[in-house]
Amino acid sequence: MRPCRQSGKHEPPLVLIAEDNDGKANLIGRRLRNQGYRAARGCNGRDAMEQMAHLKPDLVTPDLMMPDMNGFQVIDQLKRGGRARTIAG
Repeated sequence: MRPCRQSGKHEPPLVLIAEDNDGKANLIGRRLRNQGYRAARGCNGRDAMEQMAHLKPDLVTPDLMMPDMNGFQVIDQLKRGGRARTIAG
């Protein structure tokens, strides 16, 4: 599925991949870039939260089982911080 281009927005949507496994993160990132998205990575939940603060991604895909801060905790922080418009699941 190709991302829709919004008028006035010149860059494709940015997806932040919160994944501690290098192989999985690389695979997901490559698939997203092949579909026209930009991809960034947080190596764990805490790193992903830091990345979100300055990258302002359009979408976050948290791995649910990560060290330090798991995906459920990332989602909870996003909800409490008011930084998540929609959370599917």
